[in-house]
Amino acid sequence: IDHILGHKSKLDKFKKIEIIPSIFSDHNALRLDLNYRRKTIKNSNIWRLNNTLLNNQQITEEIKKEIKICIETNENENITSQNLWDSIKAVLRGRFIAIQAHIKKQERNQINNLTLHLKQLEKEEMKNPRVSRRNEIIKIRAEINAKETIVEINKAKSCIRSLKDRSEEHTS
Repeated sequence: IDHILGHKSKLDKFKKIEIIPSIFSDHNALRLDLNYRRKTIKNSNIWRLNNTLLNNQQITEEIKKEIKICIETNENENITSQNLWDSIKAVLRGRFIAIQAHIKKQERNQINNLTLHLKQLEKEEMKNPRVSRRNEIIKIRAEINAKETIVEINKAKSCIRSLKDRSEEHTS
């Protein structure tokens, strides 16, 4: 009486809770306003395979070896085929995440190296202007812009995929 019980993980769903006073009873009514708006999640826990990784022959060979090692390591009379499959999926997911992180780190390093080289060229150009150096500066700026554009496009695609996944979850 005079209480509302709920799990703490659902507190964001409660907009307002109030006790409505009553002069005719020793019990009070409670009013609970729910917040129906969905909380937007920036970082989704949903992982999705980057299919472009499968176009790289070196990566596919590495994944094939990983699958073979997983099967050899885990296959025995005590493991069910479902558990074997689930363990292989978990290992491969981790491997793909590590590969993607390595690729992103390489891309960032390339952009950083190009930016440092560009700054050095610009300093030299200020001291001693040359047409060939200006052309190289223009070329490096274009390369940096292209690489940064690709990074931004990939971020946008990831956001779109995430939104699409969430909308499919809500409609099903």
